[in-house]
Amino acid sequence: MSTSKTRKKISLIGAGNIGGELAALCAKKQLGDVVLFDIPSRVGVAKGKALDLEQNSAILGYDAKITGTSDWADCAGSDVLIITAGIPRKPGQSRDDLVATNLPIIRDVADNAKKHCPEAFVIVISNPLDAMVYEFMRRTGFDAKKVVGMAGVLDSARFALFLAREAGVSIKDVRPMVLGGHGDDMVPILSACTINGIPASQLMGKDALDAIIRDSETVDPVLAEGARTDWEKLAAESPEAYARQRAEFDRRLARLGEAQAMRRAMAAKDDALRAEAFDAFAAGQRQNLLRRMPELGDPMKRKAVAAELSAYAATLGFTDTEQARIVDHRLVQVFHDAMLHRRQLAARDSLAGKRIKHSSPTQAPAASREEGVRRSARLGALKRNAIRSGRVDDVVDSILAHLDEDQ
Repeated sequence: MSTSKTRKKISLIGAGNIGGELAALCAKKQLGDVVLFDIPSRVGVAKGKALDLEQNSAILGYDAKITGTSDWADCAGSDVLIITAGIPRKPGQSRDDLVATNLPIIRDVADNAKKHCPEAFVIVISNPLDAMVYEFMRRTGFDAKKVVGMAGVLDSARFALFLAREAGVSIKDVRPMVLGGHGDDMVPILSACTINGIPASQLMGKDALDAIIRDSETVDPVLAEGARTDWEKLAAESPEAYARQRAEFDRRLARLGEAQAMRRAMAAKDDALRAEAFDAFAAGQRQNLLRRMPELGDPMKRKAVAAELSAYAATLGFTDTEQARIVDHRLVQVFHDAMLHRRQLAARDSLAGKRIKHSSPTQAPAASREEGVRRSARLGALKRNAIRSGRVDDVVDSILAHLDEDQ
């Protein structure tokens, strides 16, 4: 780390819009020297922004060294590490949809941070925030007190802006309050919000406040747009557009409600509620994993998917033990079901080819059913063994080998 005789060193990982803006703020406030880091293909952007900001110091009168780079060695010894790296949301995506995309990025950042900046205080901004903070801390082993996520102040600022706009007052007079994580479970607390000391509820109507709360809570752009849509008018003007947009809006609204209910259940002290939430979440991952079957044949891909699922489970409040149970049970269950499905198709094709050779039409189906029962029992035993022993990779590999032997 920097010594007390030198300026502090602040490294920004990601030279996009947020990284560049934060670099400018750090320089103008003379918080320390700034390193603007990005991947090699974008190092030109990082160096260009750094040069612009450093030249601007002659006009605005601040004194800071600003470096653009794609070499982690330039970040070595940083006092503060601010991580904005990651792929932004596309239209229709929620923050949680970015888990699979941004996990590999945050892991690479974590590995390099551990090597080059082991003493840094880390601020994570990448989405989905809670999952990225958890994975960074887990991957690096850094003290929890030195790894934080920046989000609550952003949610409060958003709520304050909407209140100030509606009331027609200076944003400096608004005192907002929001609770929850940076995502679908963020909740504005209206009873604690004031405008120049006066409760916001006394200065604007219920409909206006409800609209502000919807806009502040809704981080999914599809839901934000849907909340403002006149559905009856859209149905009259374009039934096709109405059907398409309404279906997507309803689907995402249901997902939002499920996520909020899940988090409430996980926060409750009721064991029955928690068990129900656990079962619901585990079951809900089954279809997601089945869609990703082609990835799971590779052990490395399987480990990546397991880590991704654990990180998402962590954002919902599951303990490490519960996360392990979810990952183990779901991965093996998916393989078990997929293998059975594949065998049923093979048995059907085999039966279609052999049917004309049997004098009795019931002989082949009976043999096929018996073989299916035997195979199901063998795969079921493998699955139960995995759940008991926790050796998911070994058992999944056994299932794959078992399948290959019969092809």
